[in-house]
Amino acid sequence: RFEEQDKKAAPAEGGIVFTGSSSIALWKNLDKYFPKMNALNRGFGGSSLPEVNAFVERIVTPYKPHTVVLFCGGNDMAVYKRKPEQLHEDFK
Repeated sequence: RFEEQDKKAAPAEGGIVFTGSSSIALWKNLDKYFPKMNALNRGFGGSSLPEVNAFVERIVTPYKPHTVVLFCGGNDMAVYKRKPEQLHEDFK
């Protein structure tokens, strides 16, 4: 879905890319909280760290962000029963 949106209107590079689970995906007014900072929402509900890692080259790095905000891990532990040590390795 993000790639299709980008074909219609490519986001500017160099801003802040937010990615991760539904806490990010459902944040619809990033521009209100980060005005003039080129905030881009690339969160997708239900995501886990391995999924974010699998898509990072498609939904984060193409925008050459100045900053990346990642909110993820809750689904990893609650749904997939992964250990904190596993999350730490995925994060690295």
